[in-house]
Amino acid sequence: MVRYKVTCAFNGYHYFGWQIQPHQPTIQACVEKTLSMITKSKMSVIGCSRTDARVSALGFVFHFDSPIQIPQEGFKKAFNSNLPSDIRVLLVEVASNDFHARYDVLKKRYLYTIETGAFNVFEYQHVMQYNRPLDVESMQLAANYLVGTHDFTSYNATPIAIAENQVRTIDRLSVMKESSKVKIIVESKSFLHHMVRMFAQTLIEVGAHRISIEEVEKIRQAKDKRACPYNAPAEGLMLERVWYKE
Repeated sequence: MVRYKVTCAFNGYHYFGWQIQPHQPTIQACVEKTLSMITKSKMSVIGCSRTDARVSALGFVFHFDSPIQIPQEGFKKAFNSNLPSDIRVLLVEVASNDFHARYDVLKKRYLYTIETGAFNVFEYQHVMQYNRPLDVESMQLAANYLVGTHDFTSYNATPIAIAENQVRTIDRLSVMKESSKVKIIVESKSFLHHMVRMFAQTLIEVGAHRISIEEVEKIRQAKDKRACPYNAPAEGLMLERVWYKE
């Protein structure tokens, strides 16, 4: 058996996330079907993370063990010749036998993109079409309250029964404007369900002057699942990069 590490990109708009789900189209299901066809055997892959329905990725990583050895460029060409056009393999590498796409992650970067200008018909599948101005300076001031190690019970949809420890460390939370787009960059080793989307919509509420900068801190300190009613649409979210030990 040879272990391969694969970096891929996908437009998640027409999928119900990465993870296989019964009777729903998912990225993992497409990848496993294609890989099984290439190797002529039943194959499974392990991804670096789950993603919500309609979330996209620029640098998603998965690994698999192959019963046959194919040159790395050969695997890449075989994947891309058979995958749907909204899923592309960018890089195939031979990995060590103990490499694990999920457990070896050091840090992940998510990007949330908001269009504050006119509705863009060519980008609605991967950019939130807010189409109104936002106060980016206030959004960054509010974002600073979420950087560091905190109990994020208020800012995620993971039930306490599933994840009793809801303390996470946010290494970076930056808000910047590029032309008509506002981009929110979040980096951490580990995220909870809907965490980044809830961050994003809360910062949008600040940028729209519907809530105060200080309200972001009050919500966090509440440690209450009812404290944050905000959750941005999945379309604006992208898993941009994953870092590993090597």
